[in-house]
Amino acid sequence: MSQIRLPLREQVPLFTVNNRAKFAPGDRVGADFREPHGHRGTVLDACDPKAWVGTIAFAHQGDNPDPAEVRAHVARQRERNMGFDNCIPVAWDFGRVYWERVESLFKA
Repeated sequence: MSQIRLPLREQVPLFTVNNRAKFAPGDRVGADFREPHGHRGTVLDACDPKAWVGTIAFAHQGDNPDPAEVRAHVARQRERNMGFDNCIPVAWDFGRVYWERVESLFKA
């Protein structure tokens, strides 16, 4: 994973796999397996609380994970090298957020 080093709150991960496009928060993407349906989505920052709604890490907070706790969780994961090399959060236009494998995504 290539990464611009900024303070944690402003880290912007850039992802590239097999010479495919680099992705940053805000990028519009499609996925190979969603292409027959024409679905598009927007890449979220790993620190965006919307990326963590419904996950085990924040099940106790329901649909409203605390932003400070999300940033701390992401920082702990990065310190353990359990970062986000292979999967990134995508808010799909059909209303769901899924962590998608980078190699299946393309810029839309």
